[in-house]
Amino acid sequence: MKYIIKMLAFAALFTSSLLVAAPEKGTDAFDQAAMEAIKLKVEARLSGFKVESIQPAPMADWFEIVAEGEIYYVSRSADHLFTGQLIAIKDKVVNLTEVSKVELDKQRSPMRAKILAAMKDSNLVTFPAKEEQHRIDVFVDADCGYCRKLHQHVDEMNNLGITVRYLGFPRAGLGTSSYKKLETAWCSTDKKSAFDTVMSGANLPEKICENPIAAHYGLVPKFGIHGTPAIILSNGDLLPGYLTPPQLMTELTRRGL
Repeated sequence: MKYIIKMLAFAALFTSSLLVAAPEKGTDAFDQAAMEAIKLKVEARLSGFKVESIQPAPMADWFEIVAEGEIYYVSRSADHLFTGQLIAIKDKVVNLTEVSKVELDKQRSPMRAKILAAMKDSNLVTFPAKEEQHRIDVFVDADCGYCRKLHQHVDEMNNLGITVRYLGFPRAGLGTSSYKKLETAWCSTDKKSAFDTVMSGANLPEKICENPIAAHYGLVPKFGIHGTPAIILSNGDLLPGYLTPPQLMTELTRRGL
């Protein structure tokens, strides 16, 4: 720890005298030590803030960090942090934050695919295709209009050879009305029938049991999900928002799935 603090002090001492261009993707030992020190300092100053990754930002003396699925920028001294859109305007206008988000999402795909492939069927509400050719996992909220609209087409998706597996993402939080509706479906003897009812907007007598919805909810920031419905393909690619069955088939075909 003393070594890290010394390295941070060394970085702060020389930062003001360095005239450097925007950092390249590669990092040297100096940056590696600085990044570890910055990570520790940010997490110590912001309670509950967990840095998932850190790398040099596309501007001198700043670093790009990912925490809870969001991109932030932190100064080399770790005294200043901001979130928002970083836009390059030197040669042409480029939204560098969006570029980073696209790259981050690509990096997440294998992780998402691995976790979902290992998910037990008992933890999901599954609508299987009779002749499965594709599989999608969908994070839904019982009070989400577009989630309900997507579920209205589940038979059509099944007929196209698409197995649909649902996970719970009550956007209002755990323990809320939305959560309890999903919990009732998961706790029912006939989960598919109960899920149909809940996603139609109708109410069922509340059921309480041990269920996986909190675990699903915990995957949301890790997977980079920001809304519902969130469709994840078998290769881990994330398709945010509602798609019609033909649109979904187009995406599956385009990706060779």
